[in-house]
Amino acid sequence: HNGHLPTYRGHFGTFWEVSRGEEWAYVSIHEMTAKVDRGRLLACDRMRIRDAVSFLDLMIFKKRRGGELLARVVAEIGARQALPVTAGTDEEPRGRDGYFGFPSLADVRAFSWPRSLTLGGRSR
Repeated sequence: HNGHLPTYRGHFGTFWEVSRGEEWAYVSIHEMTAKVDRGRLLACDRMRIRDAVSFLDLMIFKKRRGGELLARVVAEIGARQALPVTAGTDEEPRGRDGYFGFPSLADVRAFSWPRSLTLGGRSR
């Protein structure tokens, strides 16, 4: 999942993490259940948003790290013949009705990459 669970259940978690001013961006591997993004959390990693040069770089980090995490979880399942023991995600999230849909045109127009980020140690 491309966002922090359970906070950013739904679509395009990275967009919502950045647009809502979060410090960290997450990638999560979770068990699939009938409830959207409510399955048990199997693995996650995070990146400080300000450490990404651009939104694209943040997305690339998440896709690469998500693939690595998924491979690790699959290998662990194969070795143990069981799902990893981790914390659940069935708690109530903080989002809009607990679910984030695709951004509206107004959401996209209001979106901006944080200007306070640095590039190579220099302010942009």
